[in-house]
Amino acid sequence: MYISSALKKAGFPVRGALIKKDHVLKVFEKYKPVYVLYSVITGEHKECLSLNGKLKKRKDFFSIFGGPHATCCPEVLSQE
Repeated sequence: MYISSALKKAGFPVRGALIKKDHVLKVFEKYKPVYVLYSVITGEHKECLSLNGKLKKRKDFFSIFGGPHATCCPEVLSQE
């Protein structure tokens, strides 16, 4: 949420959503984002990395990982 707030303040259009797993691809294709932000909690980090890989196969974008797990264990992001 902090990153989203900073982007909004800088004038970037931001769309945020909690998306059900079966709707992620539909929403991704609709908005074709330039940036995709993830709030990662421990236990879901592998799923976020997997999802990011699947989305990257469809479109090039910049990934930003934040949240408790990304903050405490930044080395997990090198597994992408």
